[in-house]
Amino acid sequence: MIKKALQISLLGLLGSFVGFFCQILTAKYFGATSSYDLFVVASTYPLFVTGLITTSLNHYLIPEISKKTKKNFRNKFCFSILLSFLFLSLFIACAGYLVSPFQMSYFGASNSDEFIKIAQIYWLATSLIPIISLFQSINIVGNNVNYVGKANLIPVLTTLFLFLVFRDNFGLTLLAYSLLIGNIISLLYLVKFSINPINIYKLTITDYKCLKEFYKKIPLIILSILCYVIFQSSDVYWCKFLSASSLSYVSYSQRFLVAFTTLNISWPIQVFLPHLSNSINSGKKTDAMRNIIKIFRISATLLIFQCVFFYFYSENIISILLERGLFDSLATKNVSGLLEVSIFSSIFFSGSVVLLRYLFAEGNYKSTAASGLFITIIYFGLSGMLTKYFGVIGLSIAFVLSWCLFFIKLLLNVFKGQWQLIINTENYLFLKNLAICSVMHIAFSFILRHFYIIIFKENFFTFIDLAVIFSITFIFFIFLTLKVSPIFEIKEFFGKFSKNV
Repeated sequence: MIKKALQISLLGLLGSFVGFFCQILTAKYFGATSSYDLFVVASTYPLFVTGLITTSLNHYLIPEISKKTKKNFRNKFCFSILLSFLFLSLFIACAGYLVSPFQMSYFGASNSDEFIKIAQIYWLATSLIPIISLFQSINIVGNNVNYVGKANLIPVLTTLFLFLVFRDNFGLTLLAYSLLIGNIISLLYLVKFSINPINIYKLTITDYKCLKEFYKKIPLIILSILCYVIFQSSDVYWCKFLSASSLSYVSYSQRFLVAFTTLNISWPIQVFLPHLSNSINSGKKTDAMRNIIKIFRISATLLIFQCVFFYFYSENIISILLERGLFDSLATKNVSGLLEVSIFSSIFFSGSVVLLRYLFAEGNYKSTAASGLFITIIYFGLSGMLTKYFGVIGLSIAFVLSWCLFFIKLLLNVFKGQWQLIINTENYLFLKNLAICSVMHIAFSFILRHFYIIIFKENFFTFIDLAVIFSITFIFFIFLTLKVSPIFEIKEFFGKFSKNV
């Protein structure tokens, strides 16, 4: 399991690295301008609609496919889902293509053929994602997650290649074409190398009833997932009332944050999710709950270290990564200011993802739907209120508060009637030790930063400086969690890591 986690993490790291490089090129050539604002508007709603559908199906599909233990029945079920997804993708492509002019008109770009075209290409590109998600789910259930990681790499690698070769010919439109081509190649790859190839079956009345039962729960799933994909669409709306380029700043920070959180949660989700579903299906719910606690302790501990590091050095990190060409120092300051706050949401985000997966595997859809809808409304309302007082930084504050509330709500739902698993001496010691480690880590990071500034008389840190500081603080933090204020899961994780490397 540890080896598989390492493989997935390495694939995720490579994908994040390539994605970051694409973001660096985007920032260099397009900056944080009004044109990039319109590009965000053109791409956000296709990504929102298909992201909502796909994320819902991904969360729902994996436990549903896992329940089909007989291979023939599972393959027939997947074939019926594939047929329905083909119609769904066709509808999204056609409807999105037709609605694109109205979409851009609402945000004042009705006469811009370029951005209408970008929106149309994005609708076509994202219409393939439901089918891609089906083949990803099949491979995850089959414990063949490496193919999923490789398939996820294809769109970003395609974007990088096409951007380097054709950036002067197509401008921002190239980003839309890259996603379309990348998704097509990714789909073909998954179909070719799927661990459980989908054969053609003649469907019966029973199969259609099974399909009907599957889709009956989809509205509840969509409401549950709404909070995961609503943020950028909500930000697009509220940024209309803020200063110019605010949407660009928010978009860059959100993309950085998405890459950061995806990298951190990819291995616990893809490695532990099949085991979590199997534990629930076999009636071992208490074991599943204990695994959730263990996963959260590991991810929260490692995330706190990273969040504190980004808090102290976000401006330097963004400057090194993005500040070149049209992306100036003002953009660096604004994007890093957003990240300093929003980065802490990743702690609650990672926990909520695991908790939500548990509730889905358990079939508790009404509870998750109520929680998802509640937090969506809370985020939209908080964003409007906080932007009036704090400007664009209010969106980051609303982001952190919303994820914190969502995590607490899901935690109460999952462990209802099982409070002894949460309120006990073991968890108290974990929180106490984590708090001690965090305070000492913050103090050490503060002292180290100012020591560097005094010694080198320079407030700007190079990439080498940051790498050295990161290594020093990481070693210090691990020393704290292993020796000074021990956290059992970290000791266990590094013990297994050393045996498997």
